[in-house]
Amino acid sequence: MGKAFTEEEVSIIRNKLLQVGEKIFVEKGLKKTNIKDFTSAVGIATGSFYKFFKTKEDLLLGLMDIYNYEIFEIQNQMLQNQIKTNKFDFKAIIMATFMGYKKKPAYMMVFERNEEYEYLLSKLSKEKIAETIGKDKEVADYLLNEAEKHWKLSSSYNREIVYGIFQYMFAGLVNSNMVGFHVIDEILEINAKLVENYIKTGVLDVDLDY
Repeated sequence: MGKAFTEEEVSIIRNKLLQVGEKIFVEKGLKKTNIKDFTSAVGIATGSFYKFFKTKEDLLLGLMDIYNYEIFEIQNQMLQNQIKTNKFDFKAIIMATFMGYKKKPAYMMVFERNEEYEYLLSKLSKEKIAETIGKDKEVADYLLNEAEKHWKLSSSYNREIVYGIFQYMFAGLVNSNMVGFHVIDEILEINAKLVENYIKTGVLDVDLDY
């Protein structure tokens, strides 16, 4: 039987696994990483890993949850500041979101390397993938709902189109090596402005002279 950990130890070790996990994933990649890499780094038995995470993919998703929470905090703070000053700038919130993800090393490790992304997808159930997409939509819905409460947006814009543009932007970000690192930020900004204009006017058009 493995060592029993106190509730405090569980919390401390779990956080340590997440911290070292980020570094190990970036250095070795998801596919080549094994459980012992994590347990050796935090000083626990290999079998004890499963007291904290079911799989290495589960640990990675735990990191993603932290990233998502941190970025949501930025999004929400920006939105609340805009509400206080009555200055709606949805483009800025969108750009902060994607720039935030660019700064998350384990996130970009997976999504910039096609073999890592495909490997992750092969390990996740359809339900888990749907759950992850659902969480992204929940955040988008929250931001749009708050915006609609405080500003006059178009009644004719379609949220499914907004979600689609976000997915397009996401695809561009994670394929920056193919799109071009030197132009990806401008591409993201054009699409962020497109979304803002669309939810304001209901028209999919954007003035590129900005």
